[in-house]
Amino acid sequence: MWTESYLDIPFAFDGRDRTGCDCWGLLRLIYAEQLGIELPSFSDVPAAESHLVMQEMVRQSRTRPWLDVPLSDLREFDAVRMIGHYRDGNGVMHRGPIHVACALDNSTILHIEPGRGVIAQPITEQAIARRIVAVHRHEAHA
Repeated sequence: MWTESYLDIPFAFDGRDRTGCDCWGLLRLIYAEQLGIELPSFSDVPAAESHLVMQEMVRQSRTRPWLDVPLSDLREFDAVRMIGHYRDGNGVMHRGPIHVACALDNSTILHIEPGRGVIAQPITEQAIARRIVAVHRHEAHA
């Protein structure tokens, strides 16, 4: 299965390649390698402002290239937007929809977290289910 080659990638803030990724970097790497879709790097967005990447994804889901789809229609390579924690530029902790995962199928996601690296988890797992806020499908994969 294609997912196995991603399981040993370590977490790295602002990471965009196999030496280390954050959640956006992992999605971007998977899309490039598996689908031939180049997502923007957002490498100019510091880790403390990662919520801006998700805000841009939300903005684009209202136009293009991201399309909103219901969780009940989840399929391989859909982007799953989730609640996560982040520190702003002043070090203040916030909670918001700043984490993104990649669907493996209609019931499992692949994502990366600090201290854990890349993990596959079922969307029915309580720790995951309560964090999901939206599902987006790239128009090039629709």
